[in-house]
Amino acid sequence: MFTQDELVTAYAQTLKEKTKRLSQILKKFNFTSPEIKIEPSSLSGFRLRGKFKIYSPQKIRGTDPRVGEVPYERTLWLFPNYLQKAIRKTMTLISSHWSKWPVDGVEIKGALNQREVFLLLSVKRSYRHKTYAPLAHLLLKEVPYVVGIAIPSQKKVYGTEMITHLLFNQPIVSHHQAFFQANPSLIVSLVTRVREEIKLLDFNQAYDFYCGVGLFSLLGVPRGKKIWGIDLNSWAIESARLNALNLSRREAAFFCQEVEEFLASSVILEGSFFLVNPPRAGCSGRVIQRLLACQPVSLGFICCSLPALEKSILPFLQQGYWIISLSAFDQFPFTPFLETITFLSRGK
Repeated sequence: MFTQDELVTAYAQTLKEKTKRLSQILKKFNFTSPEIKIEPSSLSGFRLRGKFKIYSPQKIRGTDPRVGEVPYERTLWLFPNYLQKAIRKTMTLISSHWSKWPVDGVEIKGALNQREVFLLLSVKRSYRHKTYAPLAHLLLKEVPYVVGIAIPSQKKVYGTEMITHLLFNQPIVSHHQAFFQANPSLIVSLVTRVREEIKLLDFNQAYDFYCGVGLFSLLGVPRGKKIWGIDLNSWAIESARLNALNLSRREAAFFCQEVEEFLASSVILEGSFFLVNPPRAGCSGRVIQRLLACQPVSLGFICCSLPALEKSILPFLQQGYWIISLSAFDQFPFTPFLETITFLSRGK
């Protein structure tokens, strides 16, 4: 185990390394703004999602981003207190009933600013004819804050399918199979920055590419402006449509489609703003070329890795776009990944 002083020292070192790598990329951009400071994370309770391997009732492992696989108890500091309680109780119950209902792993997802928990149980396909309903109902009853349980290999869901988050006192739902990853200590700052930058832009309508559950466009684009959201994850699109309905954003429409396919088959309206939240590897070269061909008046890139930042931004700078603003958030402490928000314009 690390002491608090060792944790602080290790975190300072990772921030220093990320700052150096970010500075190297900004030099390639010829970005001469004052030095970018990475907004730091809290040093505990910054994860709402965790995966655990169960080798046996006595050997349950989680992942510490500093050292790798360790006994799951040594990873609890990563999670908010309510999730810690849910994790402990889940592992206790699964271990106690292992001989009857073997489980190979658990993925746990917590809600933002609200005590809700969803469990995904990894069960061998060879057990597909074995009913796990009694175990699922036991977990729903006994594990604090659990609202739903899924067993993907059996295509079974018990309880609700959605997790409800609260952000700016507004509900944001995410299907348990949709990607939603937020650092509780930074997500408000991150969404606020997106919202503030969008307010400064002049555009007619917004396209949200790799939109996920619609978090950034629904909370960031001013009301009354048309939003088109595109994502290949059908569960994310289902969530985004529910969020638009719950937030009374009738002007928002979300489509389940490949981004490249949408760009190739759609007529993009003039005066458009593009909000792009690419995968960790960044947009493909073909997507970048299609985005450039559309000639948006402005773009916002929300990248979760430095390679994605470089890969996404350089082609636009080479075609005459310029950086309006760039900010960085340590959304993923003790890892190489860094969340950046970059806004670009076609003309000064």
